[in-house]
Amino acid sequence: MGLIISKIHKHGPNSAKIFKVNNIDLEKERTTLRHDIVRVIFKGNFSSPVYDLLNQGAWICEMSSDFPQCEFVGTEIVDKMLPQIKPSKVSIVKANILEGLPLPDKHFDFVNIRNLLYDFTESEWVNLVIPECIRVLNNGGWIEISDSELSVQNCGPETLRVTSKKSKHINPFIVYRIEEFMNSRQELHRIEHISRPFQLGVWKNSLKDPCARYSKETFDVLAKFAGSKSDIDAVTITCMNECTLNRSYFNVYRFYGQRL
Repeated sequence: MGLIISKIHKHGPNSAKIFKVNNIDLEKERTTLRHDIVRVIFKGNFSSPVYDLLNQGAWICEMSSDFPQCEFVGTEIVDKMLPQIKPSKVSIVKANILEGLPLPDKHFDFVNIRNLLYDFTESEWVNLVIPECIRVLNNGGWIEISDSELSVQNCGPETLRVTSKKSKHINPFIVYRIEEFMNSRQELHRIEHISRPFQLGVWKNSLKDPCARYSKETFDVLAKFAGSKSDIDAVTITCMNECTLNRSYFNVYRFYGQRL
């Protein structure tokens, strides 16, 4: 069985302070597009070595299709975001991981946490989130945490300006500490991490069109947040041109480890 803890349909308490998005449908579409791109650059929906476990036993729906013999459980914190239509082997429960998951101990072979790094403080990750995920994980099961860094590599001056507006409520470098947090838990071993570049702008390769679309939609949001409401199109065009010229990117990380 697999457990997916994701922010596909919601903004957490901290990420909401990074991006002020009013159109939830556009944000859901952009998040789905990001998911599709990340799946391509990592060549799969996960990196943990759990194929054998899953074969015996947006992401959750794809996983249920890829591994029809498995059951998958997702969590959602908002009632209205609970999906009405889903595969038969998929269930969604309303839960806030900071208050504990309404799930039994040692129940899952795989726990996957996606796009939640900046929703929790360092203390919450160390003392609540990771321990709770370990609690519901079977001995020999795997936990995987995936998200991206906030900094853009090889960026131009306008791109740097609009991407440097960080919230005082979050640690923008927390992604670089997740492996340390996981290593602090005696229940986990075989901890690894991998990263892949997520391209911004228009690169001439197979991901040209989806990444260009994602980049434009993201810069539209960032331009508003950076105080450029009167000239959003111009800011977005400048950032797109800079990223295309400089081949700008940000890294997406996956951290995974096995429960003893």
